[in-house]
Amino acid sequence: MIRRVSTVLIRTTLPLLLALLCGGLVIAALGVDPLRFYGDVLVLGAADPAGSSR
Repeated sequence: MIRRVSTVLIRTTLPLLLALLCGGLVIAALGVDPLRFYGDVLVLGAADPAGSSR
C-alpha cells in the first residue's frame, strides 16, 4: 500500500516539478528572474480566489 502511494505521488508530482523547472529555465533565458515571476503569479493571480487585479 505504501509503495503504491509513493508511486502515485512520484508520478503526479515529478512531472509538475519538471514543468516548473523547464518553465523557469525558459523565463531565465528571456532575462527575467524566475522566482520573482512565479512569486508574482502567486500573489497577483493564483492566490487571489476572486481573481481581481490590483
